[in-house]
Amino acid sequence: MRISVDWLTRVLVWITIFLVGIHLIVLFLSLGLGLPQAEKLAKLFHLNGEQTIPAYYSTFLLLLSAILLLMIGNLTHGERLSTKWKWLSVIFLALSIDEMVALHERLIPVVRSLIGVNPYFYWGWVIPAAVALALFGLVFFKFWRSLPPETARGMMWAGIVFISGALGLEFFEGMLFFRVRNYGDLWLQSLFLLEESMEMLGIIMFIRTLLKYMKNHLSLIEIRIE
Repeated sequence: MRISVDWLTRVLVWITIFLVGIHLIVLFLSLGLGLPQAEKLAKLFHLNGEQTIPAYYSTFLLLLSAILLLMIGNLTHGERLSTKWKWLSVIFLALSIDEMVALHERLIPVVRSLIGVNPYFYWGWVIPAAVALALFGLVFFKFWRSLPPETARGMMWAGIVFISGALGLEFFEGMLFFRVRNYGDLWLQSLFLLEESMEMLGIIMFIRTLLKYMKNHLSLIEIRIE
């Protein structure tokens, strides 16, 4: 079995572009033209929705990352970094589950019960998420430093893109929604679009980095990565 890193990257990017295009068309039909029929399409193709086709796609990307990480962990079994790869696989599996059922949103009422409704942290889950991210960085920093330079750089840029969307833009979305209280607001929808696009792009960059690492540093018998 052969896998071309460049071919797979192009396919994933084009799927993302297609979903973004459909999202924009649906928004134009529903918010721009006010067509009630477009509401059904919005439930299927809105990038920021739950249990939509884009949400399933993001779940697939995260799950694919988890599978690749587990493969690397198994292929490096007995080596110093093997356990870290496997723990990363568990984390990405958890992220894929969260993407599907939005478990993080259940933290919002918990945080609000502690700090009240704060305009700067309207989506309250960003606070525990930021704490978890800091702990993640502390635990995996040495692991990251020990990776080959090209792999470390790839992971760094993938992480910057993904976290800027998943956490950074969520912060601004919460502040904006606190002011407008209208999901149909053009600026809010623009932030939703940018956030979800960055998340998908970040995961694709991560997948590409993992595949290139497997190609350059691991011996695969049944799978040939080109």
